[in-house]
Order: sequence, then structure tokens, then C-alpha cells
Amino acid sequence: MDFSVFEKMVIDATLCKSASEKPDTLELLRSQYASADVLKREFTGVGFFTNFVVNDKSLVLSGKENFELGYLGEINDVQYGVGFVLFVREGFISMLEGYTYGESWPCEIEFFNVAP
Repeated sequence: MDFSVFEKMVIDATLCKSASEKPDTLELLRSQYASADVLKREFTGVGFFTNFVVNDKSLVLSGKENFELGYLGEINDVQYGVGFVLFVREGFISMLEGYTYGESWPCEIEFFNVAP
């Protein structure tokens, strides 16, 4: 499966806005993303999980690190905003999570904004 347009926007924003990470780490994560495919999607009613696999195993981060990159955003008229977390496991990007704070996840994304 391919990434949806929305997933691409979220991952691109995550890999550009993560000021806490070193530029070389973000560059490697962007390379991983370019070689990744979606394995499955799960919608929970208040968010989603998109699991993927990196096809080029030579792109592993040294030390096979585990960490998360995240930020807040706005979607449609979700009152309390939304959050996103990109999970890195064993040195590879592995999952994207999107969530609300108890509200229903919109069926269609009409408006999306990333909080600074």
C-alpha cells in the first residue's frame, strides 16, 4: 500500500519540524521514509495507526535507536486539536500515530495545520 496524501503531509512535517533531532538523523529518516511501504492502517475512532516497513535496511540509524518524534496540529473543527507521533524502533521509522483528545477523528480531512 502507498502512503495517503495526508500521511505524507504529516510525515514530511514531522521530519522537518523536529528541531530536537540532529540534521543528519532527520536526513537519514527522510531517506528511510522514501524507501518505505505501508503495511497496515488501523482507525480507532479517535485516531489512527499506520504501520510501515523500510525496504532499504542499509539506512538503519547507528545504535539502532528507539525514540519518538511528535507535534500538535489542527484538523477541520476538532475542538482540542490533534497530535501525531512518528515512532522509530531499532533504528527505523516504523509507525505513525494520529490522535484527538477524545473527539471523533474526521472521516475526511478538509483543513490541516501544524502547530509551531
